[in-house]
Amino acid sequence: MQLTKTNFLQFQKCPKSLWLLKNKPQIYPQKVGSNYEDKLAAEGYEVQRLVQDFLQKHESSNKYLFEKIYKAEGELYACADIIRKNEDGTVNIYEVKSSGSVGPEHLTDATFQTIIVEKSGISVKSVYVIHLNKEYIRQDELNVEEMMTFSLVTEQVRGMIEIIETEINLALDLLRQDEINETGCSCLKLSKSHHC
Repeated sequence: MQLTKTNFLQFQKCPKSLWLLKNKPQIYPQKVGSNYEDKLAAEGYEVQRLVQDFLQKHESSNKYLFEKIYKAEGELYACADIIRKNEDGTVNIYEVKSSGSVGPEHLTDATFQTIIVEKSGISVKSVYVIHLNKEYIRQDELNVEEMMTFSLVTEQVRGMIEIIETEINLALDLLRQDEINETGCSCLKLSKSHHC
């Protein structure tokens, strides 16, 4: 059973919801996205496109890979926004976000990506979250270099690896179960907007 970053984030919010999605997709309630969620997604893709265009014009553009897929242990799957190949055979990971700062969920994303890349046999040297610079004021021309902030988060990611690996293993163990108690969810203890 494949576990992606999106699946993992769903597991963190409501494990039973992920099990139902993966094991009984025919009865899994289909969520209808709101206009606001669609707008956020579109903004995220636009920011990622701007960053990619900027890096492709960079003098070392041939070292960057975009939306690079990694698979590990037959069940783990990650699509890294941007990878930079280093001379020593390591890579840098760049997670692109359309927010104005690095949040806990961004660190979880980056940690998940780092784990999968390293389990696939490649060492990760540095991890960055690219986000909007809240101080940037656009002039006539859009300046992507000034608009974006490259926040180095390697130390925070390394500090989270053990916890996230444990949670990944718990998610995989749950998904392998043929049956679970399908009554009630842990997400019901959260606010209504966080129910599965």
